[in-house]
Amino acid sequence: CLDKIINIRSSIPVQQFHELRYEELLTNPEDSLKQICKFLNEDYSADMLSFYSNPIHYSSNVYDLEHKNISKPLIKNNVNKWQNQMTGNDIRIFESIGWRELSKFRYNLVSQNRALSKKELIYIKFVVDPIKKLFAMLSNTTGQREALQYLKIKIRLRLRYLIDS
Repeated sequence: CLDKIINIRSSIPVQQFHELRYEELLTNPEDSLKQICKFLNEDYSADMLSFYSNPIHYSSNVYDLEHKNISKPLIKNNVNKWQNQMTGNDIRIFESIGWRELSKFRYNLVSQNRALSKKELIYIKFVVDPIKKLFAMLSNTTGQREALQYLKIKIRLRLRYLIDS
């Protein structure tokens, strides 16, 4: 995904691409919004910073948990929150896998030793990843509901086809 962004950025004129870093938005929201408005050739309004006070109903509840902060002001202390929430070893693993992309997007790497042994790579691939994927799938109740609805529709269509033929 990041490679696609890099390819798009390098294949279009500079004035057609605007990069906004989340950290910049949180630390300097007014300037960030002014830059976005200028890029989009839109008028800036200070009301944009009060987005959370406008009760907007979203048509889907799919992202309720992930987007609960939409109804709140920007949380400035979310910058680098990951450094407190991840263990040092988790950061090392993350940076060992994503260091190229992190560097391309000008993120500072914090791990001194990012090299992973073959034993660690095997452990991550066959023990840690499957467990994390399992818990992610189990907690994705919306996805489960949607999959069941899709299956229900598919079964009805199949039954209708069998009855009609």
